[in-house]
Amino acid sequence: ILYENRQYENNMVICNYRKVGCHDIVFDTPVYNIQPYSPSAFLLQHSYVCHMPVCKLIPVTFFSCCLFPDGRLYEDVFLMYKLIYQANNIIFIDYPLYFYFDNPDSSMNSTYSLRKLDEVQAGEEQVLFFAEKQDTPNLIQAYKRLMYYYDSHMRELKNFTGGKPCYRNLKRKLRKLLWHKAKLCGVSLQTNSAYYESAFPLFMRFYWKWNKLKSLFSHRQ
Repeated sequence: ILYENRQYENNMVICNYRKVGCHDIVFDTPVYNIQPYSPSAFLLQHSYVCHMPVCKLIPVTFFSCCLFPDGRLYEDVFLMYKLIYQANNIIFIDYPLYFYFDNPDSSMNSTYSLRKLDEVQAGEEQVLFFAEKQDTPNLIQAYKRLMYYYDSHMRELKNFTGGKPCYRNLKRKLRKLLWHKAKLCGVSLQTNSAYYESAFPLFMRFYWKWNKLKSLFSHRQ
């Protein structure tokens, strides 16, 4: 079905997917909604399906200038957006033609290790890529993903043996990112307080105490 809808050689065809368990049985009558997108628009509107190599028909010529990085975790996060950006058009079949089994024993679901910091590097490379392309909407999304990566890995590293240097490094980077890009990304203290608690823990302790005191005084009045 993907091959039948590619239309032109430099198009990429992508279908939707569905996560399933090992005992799921799916019977369905397919109703296809097929829509073309520019690469930038597709990355912005369907990011959930972009950063995985499955459910895609990719012209082999796209791999002539970029490949999956050797020995890396999150290798798809390093590469897929670069492949998508090479397409003339993205033909999206908004129907789950691919059934995805999330293996609980996979490397992504294993216990934390410093190798998982590859995800942070992949996020930083995405920021540089979209900045170079001057693709502001996707750059903003890349900044927001990177904030999430910094915060989530800091939480893992905080009590991880030997993780303190990496923790301090990510804390410094998250502070810088929030300081310079929070307004651009619409990331505020009110809507994303967890990021600020990770980056500025001392300030946030005072902030919450001050808010508690203000609340007490307002109730008394």
